[in-house]
Amino acid sequence: SNPKASISGGAVSVLPAGTITPITQPNGSFSAGWRSASYGCSDCNFTDTVRRRAADNASMYVDIAPWGALVLESDTPFSGSSMLDMWVKGAGVARVVLYMQDTHQRRLSSEVQFSRLDAAVVAQQGITVLGSDDDGWMRFQFSLAALATIPGTNTTQIADVSGWNRIVIR
Repeated sequence: SNPKASISGGAVSVLPAGTITPITQPNGSFSAGWRSASYGCSDCNFTDTVRRRAADNASMYVDIAPWGALVLESDTPFSGSSMLDMWVKGAGVARVVLYMQDTHQRRLSSEVQFSRLDAAVVAQQGITVLGSDDDGWMRFQFSLAALATIPGTNTTQIADVSGWNRIVIR
């Protein structure tokens, strides 16, 4: 069976400073400077109007093959203080990982495994779990600076934590 997840990357009312700009717009299109570099999508609907989160029209539906990935790429690298604020839903969410990629310096951030979000991992990886709504959507916030840190230390992989330009969910 293929992992399935819905991702809502639209704007919310209040976000921390440095938050990554909205990835999708309420009409379902990508925001300026964003595109999909995904592979293995058997059903990637970036203008979903049926399965989207009722409270946010800026949603996408993704059904990915076991070897595939949802890759959201930006023309402009994220700043080192960026936060990713997202809502997710679906049975496949527990089987996926999220990480950042810098295609220019060829580096990957730490991975977040949705199936292993215990208190220690959440604290170490800079994740805020804000709970779920009545429809089963779960809200997460991810700190880019924490994902760029070498696991178990306070040391970043390199001095410059900027330059990350992809969000990968596989």
